[in-house]
Amino acid sequence: MAHAARPDPCRESPGASKARVERESAVLDSLIQRLDALTAAYPAERELAGMSVKRIALRQEALSKAGKLRETAVALKSCRASYSFKDASSLISQVLDGGDVDVSNEVRGIVDLEKIGEDAERKASAVSAALEREQTSFESALSSRRLRSLRALLASLLGAGLASLAALLWFSRGRRARRAEIVFLPPPAPRALKTPKPFPALPGSPLSTGVILAGNYRILKTLQDGTLGSAYTATELDTNRIVIVKRLRDELHGAERDVENLLSKARLAATLKHPSIAEVHSVFIHKERIHLAIENVPDGVPQDRYFDAAKRRDLPLVKIVVRQLAAVLDFAHERGVVHGDLKPSNVLLTPDDVVKVCDFELGALARRIASRLSRPEVSRSTAYLAPEQELGSDVKESDLYSLGVLFYEMLTGRVPFEGPNALALKKVPTFVPPSQLILGAPSELDELVLGALQPEPELRFTSADAFARAVEALPEHPD
Repeated sequence: MAHAARPDPCRESPGASKARVERESAVLDSLIQRLDALTAAYPAERELAGMSVKRIALRQEALSKAGKLRETAVALKSCRASYSFKDASSLISQVLDGGDVDVSNEVRGIVDLEKIGEDAERKASAVSAALEREQTSFESALSSRRLRSLRALLASLLGAGLASLAALLWFSRGRRARRAEIVFLPPPAPRALKTPKPFPALPGSPLSTGVILAGNYRILKTLQDGTLGSAYTATELDTNRIVIVKRLRDELHGAERDVENLLSKARLAATLKHPSIAEVHSVFIHKERIHLAIENVPDGVPQDRYFDAAKRRDLPLVKIVVRQLAAVLDFAHERGVVHGDLKPSNVLLTPDDVVKVCDFELGALARRIASRLSRPEVSRSTAYLAPEQELGSDVKESDLYSLGVLFYEMLTGRVPFEGPNALALKKVPTFVPPSQLILGAPSELDELVLGALQPEPELRFTSADAFARAVEALPEHPD
């Protein structure tokens, strides 16, 4: 719809110009109050993701309206100079002709043009000052948030370093003891581990049905390969339960450091006990290859297949899934664990809408190893990665970004960023607002997604629970 043209101050009466400037100034007064309210809120605000979306819209509105008022001020000053000569000459002619003219009022109207222009300029300048105050306060809050994140990262790195040191000491002690073939997680007692020797990255042959691994796992069926490697259903003989056995890709064993890191991450993942986490039962080594025995999820379907055309845009169902994902992510983050590879194949859903998340920490490490070895086939799911992950960094906010991508996909059936320029689009960010893909979507949906997909980790939601609460607050609508 075309916007109505702004009146030309030189073609309207001084009284009309004054009334228009007063109306526009009143609107700007309201915008200044809203900007000042944001400015005052930033120091205590922890959820900058939602605030950043609001401030962008508010700043754009304030800049636009202040710019138009400033244009009016310039035009009024120009008109004043023109009126001074033109109207003065007209008044003199009317007086000389004996006309009934109220000279004082006419002259006052001409002089008022300059005052009206000055008032408009002052109001526009007041908006600029409010914008500057808001920007300074926001940047200060953002710096404080980054400092807190850096401290948390350093604490996490220190904890990880101590954990790695403990693992190295454990492995060192294990090598001095009798070598064994299998280590269950959590281990019943310190046992020796025969670390697989580095070998060229060659494709491994699939395991045959009926093969028994490490004396305890009989292969039943071959499943689809994933980031970690090949997967199979198997019977755990000592418990007679069905499990999923994942055989790590050959190239992940190429360096002893990688093997030790993978085993350390597996041990950490095995400590996570939560209803929405697919439990790691054990890690074992068979013929120089690391294998994981993981909880089997009967009838579990990957998230992208679960949300088929019939279930997409079902906001109540999406809320149920997001609530469970948020709970499990916060559970892990509170324990210093970042998933790092949250994507549909790692999020399984049962027919009862129960969520099970797989491959905590392990998928992310496998992706980094593969990237170092220039093996792109192992790292196929960059659509779900945060910008910092594509540059080699995994933080808890990375999981929140991936959660935002999954949320977008559950509703629209597509990912927000794809194609060869996906990383550049993520950094802007530029994507199709979900309201343009979902008929009748609530207006708050676009702001929520934008807050979740901010390129700067510090500008995203502070926790998965905060994101889930924002999703829960969305008004539900009919398809």
